[in-house]
Order: sequence, then C-alpha cells, then structure tokens
Amino acid sequence: MQKRVGIIIPIYNVAKFLDECLQSVINQTYSNIAIVCIDDGSTDESFEIAKSYFLRDNRIVLIQKPNGGQSSARNVGIDYCNNELQIGKYRKDDGYYITQGIYTYRGCFDLAQQEHESVKLHKNQDIIIYTHTTDFQPCEYVYFLDSDDLLALHCIESCMQIVEREKDIDLVWHDFYSIDENGKKIGENIQFRDKHIISDSNYIFVDYSTIFHLKLQTTNGFAWGGLISLQVINSRRLRFMDSVYAEDQAFAFMLFAIVNRIVLMTQSLYGYRHRIGSTENFNPQVHTYPKFKSDIYQSFKNKILAKEYDISHSWLIMANTLYDFKDTLQNQEKQHLVFAACLYCTPHRVKALYTIAIEKKDPKAAIKLFTRLYTILPKNHFKIPTKIAYYMPSAYRIFYIFKNILNTLRKK
Repeated sequence: MQKRVGIIIPIYNVAKFLDECLQSVINQTYSNIAIVCIDDGSTDESFEIAKSYFLRDNRIVLIQKPNGGQSSARNVGIDYCNNELQIGKYRKDDGYYITQGIYTYRGCFDLAQQEHESVKLHKNQDIIIYTHTTDFQPCEYVYFLDSDDLLALHCIESCMQIVEREKDIDLVWHDFYSIDENGKKIGENIQFRDKHIISDSNYIFVDYSTIFHLKLQTTNGFAWGGLISLQVINSRRLRFMDSVYAEDQAFAFMLFAIVNRIVLMTQSLYGYRHRIGSTENFNPQVHTYPKFKSDIYQSFKNKILAKEYDISHSWLIMANTLYDFKDTLQNQEKQHLVFAACLYCTPHRVKALYTIAIEKKDPKAAIKLFTRLYTILPKNHFKIPTKIAYYMPSAYRIFYIFKNILNTLRKK
C-alpha cells in the first residue's frame, strides 16, 4: 500500500500561474496524494480556478479562509492533514460536500510563548471546506508547494521511492530549478553538488549537523523543495509563524533540529518562479499590501520604511523564538546549532530601529524584541548605526534627514 502524501498549496492572487501549478500536481506519477488547496482571501480569480480543478479531481480538498498570509494558509493545510480543524457537519451540494470550520493558531511549536509571536495565540479564523468525501484519510508525509511554482511530474514519486526503499525517512530535500514569469527554465540549482556534499550518487544520508550547516550557509529557507514526515512535524507540533516575512526560516531551523533520518537528492524536482509582485519582490509603492499587514503599513507614512520595519521585525521575532526553542532541546550540540540559527536570524543592522527613530512608530513592539536579543547576544554582533538608533533615536533621525538632503542635492 502506497503511503499517502499531502501536497499543501497556499493560494493568494496567482490567477496567472495557478493553472500551470495545479496541472503539475494533478499529473503527478505518484497517485496516492491529497491535494490541499488553501485560498487565503484572494481578490482575483484564483479561487474560481482552484474550484474548477476541485470539481474535476476528487483528490483535491479546497479550503477558503480570510487573508492571513502564507504561514496561516500552510498551517491550515497541516491541521487538515492532521484532522485537527474544528469543523461542523457536512452538507451535500451538487455532488460534493461543504462544511464550515475554525482554524486556530497555537504557536509555531508546542511550547511557543505569546510574547514572541506576531499575532495573538488561540485566535480563531473562520474557514469553509470543500471536499469529495466526509471520510478522513491520514497522510504520512507532506509537501509544500507555492501556487506560482510547479513540480516536475515525477517529483513525489522520486521522493517516495527513497522513502519506500530506505524506510523511516524523516526528510527528503532535493534541488530545484528556476523559471521566469512565462514558465521558461532559466537556471538550475545544484547546491548539494556545489558544496561537495554529494559527488557520484543520486542521494545520500546526512545527519542533522550537516543539514544545519548547509542551511546556515544559504539565504534560502525550507518549506518547498522537500518531503517531510508528518509524524516528525507533530512530535513538536511545528507550524509556520503567523504574519511574518520569510516564515520558512524559523520553521527550517526548528525542523532540522528534530529530524534524524535525512536524505539529500541531486535531482531538481521543483520549478521556482521568479516574478514581479511575489513576496520576495513586493514593492509597497507599486503593489497593494495584503490585508493582514495593514496594521504595519497604515502606521507608517513612508511605505518603503513600513516594508523595512515589517521585514526587520519578522527577523527579530524569529530570532527570539529560536532562542526559546533552543532551551527546550536536551542535546547540547543541537542547542549550539540553534543558537547559531538565532544569530543567523538577527541582522547586524536592525532596520526596524531605524524606521522607529525616523517615524516614531513601533506598531509591533520591535524595540522590546531587540532589547531581549541585545542582552543575550554578543554586543559586537550589532553595527554602530543600530546602537545609535537604539540609544539615541533623535540623533539617528537628524542623520537620516541630513542624508536625504544631500541625496536630493546630488540629484540636482
């Protein structure tokens, strides 16, 4: 009997790319999959496109929720695969079933603290679930796919062949290739060969120390690009941090601290799309900010400063959370590795402090988060401008105004 894989796809305003993404999923050569699509309050035709695929493939479950960000959408998918969503009675509607339910965020790991979360814990969010069956079928593994990207058609099968052959695999991490906005292949990532981790074979086993050091050497997080044991995720109730930028960074480090049987593959099985308007390339002067970020963007007059605050604040939250997570680990080597991850997530130049000094706004209490890190991390980790903005914000504000005047004069 094939093990069941849940492919979790968060969807938000990707109507242009969603068809190509879902085509790559429904045509996977590995058939025992649950395709969990979570529409995160899209304002374009994304939901309608997803529903059209739902109506023709009974492996698809479609979940509709208010805008909360990619993290919350992925978390809804994990909760669905675990049968943890609070749902009401199903009603039959034109050959499929619909029910309403509630998603509750309880933190990014089992002992997460409220003070280091970006949103209030245990706050409910209403959801609607469309499904073809009322019988729950558990998944052994999950795979995260962003809805503007795509999978090689043999992606899941290639990963599962290793799982079936080697037994008790916690994580399969493979390489990826890059595509442009039109789906044309523009490059291939061969990080495992480049770093001489894999030479001749198609895959190898590595320990947590190897995968941790590999992560510390790259700016990439880890969500898409690998197959993860749901049992491992559940062992510490790992989730993505709600409402933060680069949420897959903290998730990756916590995951890598608890996995044991790890496989790295040289095959490039995931198509990563480079496009204007993605989270990575978001420009608040051109693009509309998502509703769940409105508390930040409405606080700042200068939207570029708002974006800098949002990104910097997110890293501060993740660094604090990783420090908390470190203290829950029994293995001393793993504690040291997670402390290194904490340093990795703490920028030398904390731009949130710069934006606070300039506009005198701190909607998410970034100063409090920084203060804690400042007391536990080496003082030389932070650059002088960060210390000036922290201790003498008025002086930094004067410097900022003077710098802008000079830049204006230079342009003339």
